[in-house]
Amino acid sequence: MPEWLDKKTWDEFKKMRVSIKKKMTPYAEELMIKKLDKLRQIGNPPTEVLERSIEGGWQGIFEIGGSNGGNNPRGTNTTIGKAKSDNQPYPVDFEG
Repeated sequence: MPEWLDKKTWDEFKKMRVSIKKKMTPYAEELMIKKLDKLRQIGNPPTEVLERSIEGGWQGIFEIGGSNGGNNPRGTNTTIGKAKSDNQPYPVDFEG
């Protein structure tokens, strides 16, 4: 494990992944650490990146900030709600 990666936070991220039934293989862990390193090199603290994913229950890790303020892991600004009648996604400002 790289010295820049907090072991406790990494272990908690892995536990969260198991709890959402998305356990990582050893190779997936290796890829995730590589991605964390890339994010770290562009100014994203690894602990914060992991904590955001843990808090949001996200299976992936995402850049902090960006054009969407870092609040949506899919990288879009569209707010989606659910229609009551058919349970299909629709934009919140939809008038139909």
